[in-house]
Amino acid sequence: MVKLIVSTLTRHVTGTTGSYGAAAGVAKLLNLTAKQFEYALGHITSITGGTRGAFGTDTKTLHMGRGAQNGILAAVLAREDFDTGNDIISYWAKLVSPSVNTDALNDRLGQKWDLLDNTFKPYPCGIVIHPLIDGGLELQKRGISPRDVQRIHVKVNPQCVRLCNIRHPKTALEAIFSLYHGCAVALLYGAARKSEYTDEICTEKQVAEVREKIEVVTDAALRDDEAHLIAVLKDRKEVVHIKHAKGSLANPLTQRDVEAKFIEQSKAVLGLETCKRIVEICGHLESLDNIGQLLELCQT
Repeated sequence: MVKLIVSTLTRHVTGTTGSYGAAAGVAKLLNLTAKQFEYALGHITSITGGTRGAFGTDTKTLHMGRGAQNGILAAVLAREDFDTGNDIISYWAKLVSPSVNTDALNDRLGQKWDLLDNTFKPYPCGIVIHPLIDGGLELQKRGISPRDVQRIHVKVNPQCVRLCNIRHPKTALEAIFSLYHGCAVALLYGAARKSEYTDEICTEKQVAEVREKIEVVTDAALRDDEAHLIAVLKDRKEVVHIKHAKGSLANPLTQRDVEAKFIEQSKAVLGLETCKRIVEICGHLESLDNIGQLLELCQT
C-alpha cells in the first residue's frame, strides 16, 4: 500500500523526462550546434517545470506564454470530454508540496476570491524590487545627486535577495532580476520604466557606479513590500523607509495609474489614439454586445 501511494505521488516519466528525450531527438534531427542543443534542453526544463533558474534569460518569458497556451489547450481538451481522472489537482499539490493540506483547496470555495489578493506592478521588474525603486525615487525627489552618494545601505526581506541578486546585469532580461539596477536607475533618472530597462542602460558607466555603491542586508521581519534605505553622503545621511511599495495590496495603483501604464507600454506598437480608445472601451466592457471591436483595435 505504501509503495502504491508513493507511486501515485511521483512524476510520470513519460510526461516529464519524455519531454527531454523528444527535445533532444528533434535537436539532433535539426543538426543544432552544441550551444543550441543546450538551449533546447533549457527550454524544455522551463516548459515542464517553470524553473527559476531561467530568470534573466529568453526562456523565462516562455513561462507566461506557455502558461496561457497550456490553459487554452486544457480547456479545449475538456470541451471534448478528454478525461483526466478524479482529484488530480490534489495529486499535483502533494507532489510539489508533500505537506500541503489539500482540504484547504476547497476552503470557502465560491466565497473567497484569491484573485482579489492580486495586484498590478508599476515597474517592469521583479515585484520584490519595488520598495527599493520607491526608495531610490524618494532620494531623487529630495534632490540627492548620485555623485554625492558614497554608499547606499539597504535592508530588505530575504526573498528580494534570493530572487533578484544580480549586481551588474548585462542585458535587460537580467536587469529585471537586479535589485541593484532598480534602485540605481530610480535614483539616477527618477523613473523605472521600460526605457530604464534596456541593454544600453545596463551597460552605462554611471548606472554601474551607483549599483556598486549599494550594500544589502536582509531582515526576515520586513515584509516583501517594505525596505529601509540609508544614503551616506559626505556631510549627512538620508534615511528612507518604504512601508508599502507602490503597487502592493496596501498601496495599490489607481485606475488612472493602470491606464497610464498600458498606454506607455503599448503606444509604440498600437499608436496613442488606439490605446486611448482601448482604455475607453475597457471602461464599459460589461455593456458590449461582443468584444470584436476591442480585438480589432488590439491587432497590430
